[in-house]
Amino acid sequence: MSIVQRVFIGFTLLMLFMLTLSIFGVVKVTRVDQVLSNVNDYDSRKQRYAINFRGSVHDRAISLRDAVLVFDADERQKHLNDITRLDAFYQDSARQLDALFIDKQNVTAEEERLLKIIKDIERRTLSLTEETLDILKDSHFSAQSFLMDETASAYSDWLAAINAFIDFQEAKIQAEVAFVRNETGGFLTMMLSITAIAIAVGIFIAYRTLRKLKLLIGGTAESASEIIQKFAQGDLSIRTHSTNAESIMGSIDKMAEDLSRVIRQMTKMANRVASSSAELSQLSNENERKIEAQKDETYKGASAISQMSHAVQDVARLTQDAADLAKNANLETEIGDQEVAKSVSSITQLSSHVAEASVVIQELEQDSKQIGSVVKIIADIAEQTNLLALNAAIEAARAGDQGRGFAVVADEVRSLASRTKDSTINIQNLINKSQQQTARAVTVMQEGLNQTTVSVEQAKHARESIRKIRESVASISDMNIRIASATEEQSAVAETINENFGRITLTAESSMVLSEQIVKASEDLSHLANDLKSEIHRFKL
Repeated sequence: MSIVQRVFIGFTLLMLFMLTLSIFGVVKVTRVDQVLSNVNDYDSRKQRYAINFRGSVHDRAISLRDAVLVFDADERQKHLNDITRLDAFYQDSARQLDALFIDKQNVTAEEERLLKIIKDIERRTLSLTEETLDILKDSHFSAQSFLMDETASAYSDWLAAINAFIDFQEAKIQAEVAFVRNETGGFLTMMLSITAIAIAVGIFIAYRTLRKLKLLIGGTAESASEIIQKFAQGDLSIRTHSTNAESIMGSIDKMAEDLSRVIRQMTKMANRVASSSAELSQLSNENERKIEAQKDETYKGASAISQMSHAVQDVARLTQDAADLAKNANLETEIGDQEVAKSVSSITQLSSHVAEASVVIQELEQDSKQIGSVVKIIADIAEQTNLLALNAAIEAARAGDQGRGFAVVADEVRSLASRTKDSTINIQNLINKSQQQTARAVTVMQEGLNQTTVSVEQAKHARESIRKIRESVASISDMNIRIASATEEQSAVAETINENFGRITLTAESSMVLSEQIVKASEDLSHLANDLKSEIHRFKL
């Protein structure tokens, strides 16, 4: 169980004891308060009013006796006035007592019985008192005799009843006071017992907690604080020599051993770092000098390569110009060859078209002849149609009015037949003329076909000559291209070498910068190593 749990449980138990004590005290005080309130508010007042009764009755009995015994009227009246005054005092107390008896929760049956006896005797005694006073008016000696025989005993009974009520209240009050004393005495005992138990539990828990805390610390808190302060000041040589390795003191011893070992290792490492940083600084300086020399040589090599690259580029440019000229000549021969090829193709196509046109014209001549035959047939049909229309018109004329419509149609047909005949004659003339022109076209086409055949042969010879020229120019162009390609490759190689020298130069410059940074870093590392050794020297091993 941890210390926090122990303290929490102890505090909880103490709080429970205090809570129990408080609850018990509240209950006891409440009961005592109720009893004392009942005594103060009811029982003592009842007793007080009963004592008033007794005083009033006792004094009235004396005043009545004196009034009967004296012979002086003034003295007698004085006693009678006292009787009236005492009766009023009695009635005032009686009203207040009756008011208390209204609350039945605070009235016992015995109290009601005793009060009833008092009231019964009161009525009887007051009646005898009135009767005594009435007798006193007539006979002084008779009143004395009646007082002694009847009224005196009634007053004695009345006082006895009142005393019984007073004694009952006294006994009740004493019982309640005894209860209060008993309750308060028990409460005091309980308070002392619970307090003693709480103190014992607190002492036990405090003892166990302190014992646990001491075991946990491994010694006193003051010694632990002193050792921790020395540790904070860098003194790692101190040891607690605790027997409990799991205590704070034991952990401090182990931590001191571990820290001492770590500090020793750090000291060795700091010395090694300082030595290595010095060697690194020396090597970096030497490396920086070598890189500077390399950079100078690289600059010289880059300059020579750059000059060679410019010369190669000039050769490449001249070679490229020659290649361009050869390429242009080749292009021109290709264009001439293409034009000749186009001419040959066009003449060939023309020859083909002329041949086709000759065939078409011959077919056209045949078609013209066939059309002439068809046109002749159409002319014959038109002639016959004209005759039929004429016959129809004659028949319509014979029919009279009934054939008038038919005659009109026959006239239209005859007119169309005449127009068809005329058109047929015109077509016949055109066909005859077309046949003549077609025959001439066939002759011309045959002559053009022969001429195109000769042109095709001449164009083929010209194309062959141009092809040979183009092959020669192509060979020259190919050689120029190879020379240009070789010079371009040489220029590219020179440029690549130049770029590599540039990169080498940049790398050398970067290496110099890095070397300077390494020198600075080694110096910083040396400073850090010295600072680390200074910090380590703070610790006492």
